[in-house]
Amino acid sequence: MPMPLLELLLVVAGLMAVIMVLRAVFGVSEPAQPTDDLGTERVCPRCHEVNPTHARFCAHCGIRLC
Repeated sequence: MPMPLLELLLVVAGLMAVIMVLRAVFGVSEPAQPTDDLGTERVCPRCHEVNPTHARFCAHCGIRLC
């Protein structure tokens, strides 16, 4: 017999809560913005994407970087 929708939603909500707790316990946050080997970066003035210093164009929107 298929699981009723309400039970399925409760299971999903429970799993999301567990994931949030695990992230808090282990200190997992959003991934860091990529940088090149030297640790320097160029931020696109249009979309604010972080690009390596050697980039001539933005990897996200394609605008020419000065």
